[in-house]
Amino acid sequence: MIGYEYATIKYFFSNIYLIFRELEPSFPEKQYQIFSHDLKKKLHRSWQFYLTITVVVLPFLALELTDILKYKFFNGSTPPYFYLFEKTFWSFSLDIINTIIQYSLLLFLAVIIWIMIELATILNELDKKYSICINVFDSREIGGLKPLRNFVLSIVSRYFITLTLVIISYESLIESMFSNVMLRHKAIIPCEITILSLMILIGLIIFLKEQKLISHLIDKNVNYELNEIYRNYKEIYDKILEINSNLNDDENKRELENLNIKMNFFEKKK
Repeated sequence: MIGYEYATIKYFFSNIYLIFRELEPSFPEKQYQIFSHDLKKKLHRSWQFYLTITVVVLPFLALELTDILKYKFFNGSTPPYFYLFEKTFWSFSLDIINTIIQYSLLLFLAVIIWIMIELATILNELDKKYSICINVFDSREIGGLKPLRNFVLSIVSRYFITLTLVIISYESLIESMFSNVMLRHKAIIPCEITILSLMILIGLIIFLKEQKLISHLIDKNVNYELNEIYRNYKEIYDKILEINSNLNDDENKRELENLNIKMNFFEKKK
């Protein structure tokens, strides 16, 4: 799972600049240089980066400290570490390995969440701050934004896969929950599972926000193209009304045929 999380992070940083570079022709004048500078600045570690890691890791650290306190001071039956059960070099080594693996998983998961948040922020600025002009007739579909949309889908799907694997890793917690049901006791959902389930909800909200921003970029440029079509259509329509008042003129008839051809063209374009 650690390898999968690390591969997701490497995939993001290896492709993010290439994906947005494809949109360079859509930026007016030198706006892409400004956007590229802001993008590099945003993807450097910032207070949001450390805040996300703290918010993700701290609840699990608090739960672990709670388990230690319960065992030490409130006669807890299950020791939180193997070393407390049997004080040997091997139990101590196993505790260290387990701790490193557990918090490495959470650390990489926090980085992926930060990536998704930053990606949503970048798309929001792309929509609000920059006058990007999407070519709605681009052969790559959705105005050339298909690679960007697929990139977002890839990151989000990898995030959900990672969360699913992390939840499955809490096998003992899930088994204890189901054993409570089998014993007809009140089933208590472990706090770790609840926190991870909330992360799934957060990921879903971020994903919907990102999709909405991409759709808005397309809609804004489609509306611009439609307004241009309607403006040209209105000009042709006004000319036709003028020509209809004098249909006896052969030149006007030829002009009328040309205008009808143009109207058909704009109909197809629309």
